[in-house]
Amino acid sequence: MERNVLPAEAVASELNAHFIESRLHTDQTDVPEMAEVFRDLQNELTKSFAAPTYVVYDPVGEQVLGVHKGVMSAAAFVDFLQESRAKLN
Repeated sequence: MERNVLPAEAVASELNAHFIESRLHTDQTDVPEMAEVFRDLQNELTKSFAAPTYVVYDPVGEQVLGVHKGVMSAAAFVDFLQESRAKLN
């Protein structure tokens, strides 16, 4: 996903126009004692420890708008982002 999907023009355009991207790597960290904290946050937001997991989160309403577990095509990822974003309206 990080090599092929996230840099794709359609995905990058959607992310840049409508999102603030944040990455939480739960499978590796430079600070080992933070790994459990990161995994707990992932589980709280998604009810899953699957990797990769993508979350669209509304910080104003403090709600999860979308969760996707696993890899997908660039087109499917854009659809996921747009469908999640539409829940704000």
